[in-house]
Amino acid sequence: MAKLLKYEFRKSRGALLALLVSTVLGEVMLLGGILFLPQDAFLLRGEPNLSNGTVFLLTVGTGILVLAGTFGVMLCSLLPMWTLRRELNSSQSCMLFLIPERSYAVLGAKVLEDVVVLAVSVLIFGLLSVADFLLLAWKGGGLVQFSEILLPQNLDMEKVGDVCSTLGMSALVWLTILMVCFFAIVMQASLLRGKRGSFWISLLIVLFLAIMILRAGSLLPEGNTAMKVLAHAGIVVLLYLLSGWIMEKHLSI
Repeated sequence: MAKLLKYEFRKSRGALLALLVSTVLGEVMLLGGILFLPQDAFLLRGEPNLSNGTVFLLTVGTGILVLAGTFGVMLCSLLPMWTLRRELNSSQSCMLFLIPERSYAVLGAKVLEDVVVLAVSVLIFGLLSVADFLLLAWKGGGLVQFSEILLPQNLDMEKVGDVCSTLGMSALVWLTILMVCFFAIVMQASLLRGKRGSFWISLLIVLFLAIMILRAGSLLPEGNTAMKVLAHAGIVVLLYLLSGWIMEKHLSI
């Protein structure tokens, strides 16, 4: 499994490198804007007198980081899915199953890559957001405002927990949708292969399952995060086992 995972990351290194470069570029521009920001600028009356360069660095840097943290991470997590589709629907499928590993391991490496990409991305962009916000508060709001943010008197830990729970739940829902896509790709390459409209049928399967899963999630009691986590985790495991079984039965040589 470790070798397969390393191989999958090697195939995705171009997209991951692009995400890393764009993140570093956005962070450097944002830090440059914070550096040129006048001290205690947010405490002055009226609008702060900022130079065009400072506004440009702050705006563009923030925009690049937001795009990298949303669309960039989404595209990188979609890449293993598109790779699997290409491998199963071309001559590469023969090479794929010549690997001395079971279909469950081949599929598991791609799913695990998605898990690692999502977990690391949420952690890195979450820490960057907190660090940048604190630096902006220190430079633009002064030491008093910075200390109030860093050591608030009435820190609502429940709200902090809600934010972390929302981020984790969003990542789990996205992983569930990706697993639905993996399942539809395996279905299209095995049971529907060669049939007219197989791509559109698999797309309809993705949309139907995604809508049903999201609808079922909305019916769960509000505030019962544990039940939602167990439900999505169960769907991920079930679709993984079913997809691996189909690959082992219909695609493995």
